[in-house]
Amino acid sequence: MDADKLCECFDELGIKAPEQNYYSSYNEYCGELLDELVASTGQLVLKHEDDRGRLEFRINRLEGYLEEQQDEVDRLNKLAEAHKQHIAGLQTALQREKDLVDWYEERYGSDSTEDYGEDSDEDIHYY
Repeated sequence: MDADKLCECFDELGIKAPEQNYYSSYNEYCGELLDELVASTGQLVLKHEDDRGRLEFRINRLEGYLEEQQDEVDRLNKLAEAHKQHIAGLQTALQREKDLVDWYEERYGSDSTEDYGEDSDEDIHYY
């Protein structure tokens, strides 16, 4: 393997290669490049594993947060459904009251201010 190809490996890894003029022979320089490349690659692997561990921790934490948020969404959806049912019940009760007023106005007239009287229980229909 020649020094130029080894230097290309350094470039691909983003690492500065040692200078050739510090070594007495070309073979010594290539040997040093190989040693440096192996050491740098090992450091990059360790850094990669460390980064991976941190990323996995963050992913797990975010997944936990997502589960909490989904639980909150589910709780709010149930609450919204309960409110919808309550509103529907109130609308039904309101409609019954309106029907009762309509019935009363038909029976006694819309201007009637009279009391129901003693026999009024027979005339009023409760729902």
